[in-house]
Amino acid sequence: MRNRNILNWILAIAVGVLWAGLQSAPAETLIVTNINCCIEQVDTSTNTITTLLSIGGNPDSVIFAPGNNLIYSLPNQSGIGIFNTVTLSNRYIHGNLFQPLDLALDPSGTSVLVADSGNMYGPAGIKRIDLTQAFPIPTIVASGFDDVDGITYDNKGNFYAVISGRFVEQLDPVTGALIKRIECTYCSPYEDDLDGITFDPVTNSLWVSDKLFNGIWEIPTDLSSSTLYASGKIGDPDGIESDGAGNIYVAARTGQIFVYNIGSNTTTGLTQVPGLDDLAPLTGLGSPNYPVGTPEPGTILLVAMGALGIASRMRKH
Repeated sequence: MRNRNILNWILAIAVGVLWAGLQSAPAETLIVTNINCCIEQVDTSTNTITTLLSIGGNPDSVIFAPGNNLIYSLPNQSGIGIFNTVTLSNRYIHGNLFQPLDLALDPSGTSVLVADSGNMYGPAGIKRIDLTQAFPIPTIVASGFDDVDGITYDNKGNFYAVISGRFVEQLDPVTGALIKRIECTYCSPYEDDLDGITFDPVTNSLWVSDKLFNGIWEIPTDLSSSTLYASGKIGDPDGIESDGAGNIYVAARTGQIFVYNIGSNTTTGLTQVPGLDDLAPLTGLGSPNYPVGTPEPGTILLVAMGALGIASRMRKH
């Protein structure tokens, strides 16, 4: 009887730790773009900022890619950069890009889509860069927009984009054809009120940053409705990312990182980063095999599975 009680106790702790770890454990380390200079790593638990790569241009967005790579956009240089965090090599891709902003890695991991906001030399559009080519030339997926801001894939390979600062559209990631859209009816046709977008697997929803209400919107992937959260709590929100563990991270143009916890409906201000524009959590959804230690959800999962293993051995005895 005593062993059974201990077994139940261990199982309860294991399940509790596993659930808490997967649903609410926040990432402490993020990669961010500083438009003044560089790509930085931020430890929000200690407010430590470390420069990973100094760049002559003004980096806008950053994402992880296979092979220990960080891909970032350089709108002022009409190109993107690929930085390898192991070899520390860095290369640029130019040509057929005008003002590249947000990035989205194709689910295959072999190409990246670029939101090209356009400029006096070319129109706004969405372009694809084949990462398997030695000297890739961006190809047009969709064009003819007034503006393109955030872009993202969901976990089923569906592709979404924020268009003209007031539409969230599902587009065919190959042809660029419009599948469906939802319109922000209060948004100004002259301002980019909606900006960044991310997919969150916990809610199975899209999350979009809103500069007018200084908050974030949850939008189902069928684009059937929208719900505003954290209204007035995030000053001038821009880049936005889910960590896949119940937290939505937002880069505010005030320079502060914010985290919105979905379960508790709370918004917390974290580290202040001058020049902050975009971010990518080192832990959680889309995290790479990055050489900075074990990602938190993975660690928590191992602890929980270890407890389950102990319980299993006790059961046999």
